[in-house]
Amino acid sequence: MLKGPEEAEHLRHIIEKDIIRIEKERDIEMAGRDRRVMVVEADNMANFLTPTSDVGIFYYMTKPCNSNLTGYIHHYHKGIIL
Repeated sequence: MLKGPEEAEHLRHIIEKDIIRIEKERDIEMAGRDRRVMVVEADNMANFLTPTSDVGIFYYMTKPCNSNLTGYIHHYHKGIIL
């Protein structure tokens, strides 16, 4: 159980998340009514390349992750890779 400042910070974080979620839903709704408005939701996904054979810990320590930024255009039902 959180107490004191930690609890206040946690509650502030939850409230901010809820406000952002409401704004996102409002934007998506607006894009559905007005085709001049476009909402693109982005997601940065990290991909760790997994080898097909047995490798030592050195491989995992030196292998960088690559990432791709994908986007979804609401009401156009299209995904894009940025």
